[in-house]
Amino acid sequence: MQRGLRIVGTAWAFLWSSPVLPWAVAWLLVLPLAGIASTVAGFGYITLLFNSLPTSADYGRYALVLLCTLLPLSILFCWGVSAVLVASRRLLQSKSGRSRSSFAGLLSDAWPWAIPTLVLLVVCTAELLLWALPLLLLAVFWAERQGAAPLLTNDPQIQAFLDQPVLVGAVALALVLLIARQKMLRTFSPMLLVCGELSIAQALQKSSAFAQSHMRSAAGVVVGMKPVVVLPILLLLAVVATALWGQSTLVFMAIICICVGLFGGFGLGVLLIGLTEAYGLLQKESARKPRQVTPPMERVATTKSKTRR
Repeated sequence: MQRGLRIVGTAWAFLWSSPVLPWAVAWLLVLPLAGIASTVAGFGYITLLFNSLPTSADYGRYALVLLCTLLPLSILFCWGVSAVLVASRRLLQSKSGRSRSSFAGLLSDAWPWAIPTLVLLVVCTAELLLWALPLLLLAVFWAERQGAAPLLTNDPQIQAFLDQPVLVGAVALALVLLIARQKMLRTFSPMLLVCGELSIAQALQKSSAFAQSHMRSAAGVVVGMKPVVVLPILLLLAVVATALWGQSTLVFMAIICICVGLFGGFGLGVLLIGLTEAYGLLQKESARKPRQVTPPMERVATTKSKTRR
């Protein structure tokens, strides 16, 4: 936790030491996140206003509106992620001082990575959903067994398994750990894609290899970083929601969406810079580890055995 706090402090200082990075975060992370939150909240508000769910005839129009709204916002958001990672590349290059790149230069350097970053995030999300599918099925079966959902299966073996809460809890915990491990394996892939200038497949492969070789250290750093960033954001959103309680629904949703974009955008920027810093630190630690040296007698014995062969 202490190490994660130090990395977050370094990332926060790096963010505000750059003359262009806060503007990139504001325009390419804060605004898209606020737009995505407003789009989702707007559909919920329309449903609440008319007090009815969309009919089957409306699904096509709703899907088209969502596609035309969320796709440009997602590309803009991934452009912002790429811009933050391009700027934080200096942490891996051990360069000191303030970045002198212009805002336009940063955007032009980051634009070629916007679409690959979007594809990478879609692949990682789909992969994570596939890993979460068994846990979702387990939750559905458990809910129906408890009477909270209609029965989907009457298989006696499944019902006998669900009657053992300790076993169900152990299986659920194992699935959660597997999902967390898979998430950990893909954590560094966006940073490697942009900072390492790799392909999507190479970034996924290198992220998995790096996370596997540094699993304990990387997990400790990531678990230490995220609460330091996420918990204050949730606390600020709770304070704003409490202060706005009693206002009209439209005003409440509009201000909350703006705050989600503002707090979430800068929080995500700090996390991306922190992950880059963590990757560099873990690389330096692995380089400083002493290599295992074969004792002289063992080397002589190995040489003699090879000579006899």
